[in-house]
Amino acid sequence: MSEATTLTPARGYHHSGVGHCNAAEIVHDYLQKNGTARTDSTWISLQRIIGFAAENTLKAYLAVSGVTRAELSSKKYGHNLQALYDEALVRGLKQVGDRVGQPELADALRTFIELCGADYQSFNYRYIEGPELQVLTAGDATTTPIRVLRYILDAVEIMLPADQVEAVVHGA
Repeated sequence: MSEATTLTPARGYHHSGVGHCNAAEIVHDYLQKNGTARTDSTWISLQRIIGFAAENTLKAYLAVSGVTRAELSSKKYGHNLQALYDEALVRGLKQVGDRVGQPELADALRTFIELCGADYQSFNYRYIEGPELQVLTAGDATTTPIRVLRYILDAVEIMLPADQVEAVVHGA
């Protein structure tokens, strides 16, 4: 018998954000440890993982701030990191950074989104294509957005009501 947990939107997005931050750290550490050249496509794949972590983290934040799953799935937000980020700012993301002693949190995330958001939204990192695909250089820290996302995920965890896990569904 298998067991699956049905999560509310905020908890589900949070869960995915944490998992993708973990995956990004593992891939980053592997690339660093092995001295993988920045021209290797795995670095681009890492950017996609960070982008997906950002999407889910921002959606988790917005969900605990009252935005519905339907709204978050709409064309307005979808995979648009800039739109998600802008709405998170309107709903107090900057203050989250202030509360955790990281006032630059929102600005650091904005930098990643400005560099990679358009390619992420266009699925260019998924298929590794595009006429001018943005590839982060060694000077564009890949660990900074991961660290920033972790702070936001920690804030979301605190904001989640204890009863956010709806039910356990049992299947065969």
